[in-house]
Amino acid sequence: MVYNIPLCNEELFLKKVKRIMKKCHNGEVVVLPMDTILVKDEDRKISYKCRQYEVRGEYKIEGWEFVAEITHKDSGNVIRCIKSDYSDTIAQRYGEKMSTCEHCGKRLFRRNTFIIRNLNTNELKQVGSSCVKEYTNGLSAELCANISSFFADIEDELMYRDEFRCSYSSNTYFDRISSLKLMYYIVKNQGYDKETTKQVFIETYREMDYKDIDALVNDGELLNVSNWLENKSNSNAYWCSCKTLYKSDEVEFRDYNYLLSMFSVYFKEQFESQKQKNDAKDINEYVGQVGDRITFTAHQVRYLFGKGKYSYYGPEVYLVELLDKEGHTYIWSTSSYINIGDIIKATIKEHKDYRGTKQTVITRGTILGNIKKQEA
Repeated sequence: MVYNIPLCNEELFLKKVKRIMKKCHNGEVVVLPMDTILVKDEDRKISYKCRQYEVRGEYKIEGWEFVAEITHKDSGNVIRCIKSDYSDTIAQRYGEKMSTCEHCGKRLFRRNTFIIRNLNTNELKQVGSSCVKEYTNGLSAELCANISSFFADIEDELMYRDEFRCSYSSNTYFDRISSLKLMYYIVKNQGYDKETTKQVFIETYREMDYKDIDALVNDGELLNVSNWLENKSNSNAYWCSCKTLYKSDEVEFRDYNYLLSMFSVYFKEQFESQKQKNDAKDINEYVGQVGDRITFTAHQVRYLFGKGKYSYYGPEVYLVELLDKEGHTYIWSTSSYINIGDIIKATIKEHKDYRGTKQTVITRGTILGNIKKQEA
């Protein structure tokens, strides 16, 4: 793999890599410097001079390879799969299993265990950090289990190194309820993007008071999410991990994307559920003709994701999916915040078919008012 490291942070990168190289006695990891390039960040409208580093390495010792790391918590297990091909198998077998080492057989409490696979027989084993060294010629379990994601994480950290990162390490924890409420609020109102939403969450959490966060979402809304989550299958590694993290008082920085993406799925399913309730009315047809000026009321609202420059409290432009009372689907790229019941006047820009759903894309929209407020 090739990674881009900003020249201004190259010294820090090499310092961190040096620690890994000391542990790799037999050349398991090779880091090679390559060309200097210019990397453009369109969202931030800035560029970085970076040096490319190629990382080579195989973590297969004596016929075994690492496929997953399991973190054991009081609320359950978090499964971090390096090899996604085996994620469901690992979840079914180890999702609710205690931290027993299948090599030595000792039933001890371990914070982490590691899943290895035999390359010839496909046999899976759960082993502790001490016993795993017998499969790796002494190489540390943590290094082997995390090595494939380490360089991607360090690239991300150095590429977007901001002041707030200095005060939040990978071992930083936040208050459970306030974190969940803020995540719920951000994803509901801004959508979810894997690359940026975690940063928005951290920056907003830093700026807001606990009381202000608590007022954003009521406890009943979190309870609804909890009930919804309990119906997800434990045989899936992702849902097994989400269930554990949702109930855990300690969520590591690296795991916040599990919960943020989980809320995104929750709102998507709620939106789809509402659409199904409207099936009798749902025409699934385009509205009007391109160029027509139309007026409709937003019966359902879902923020897909934010576009453009981010501030502490979100993006300047949102991509929003709307349903009217009859079930027609509208897509609007807007900087306006839309509430259910808003009366919108807009121009039809185009018609699109997205996975069988006919979408009417609108532009030049104006919110004329809210039907609920008018009724009041």
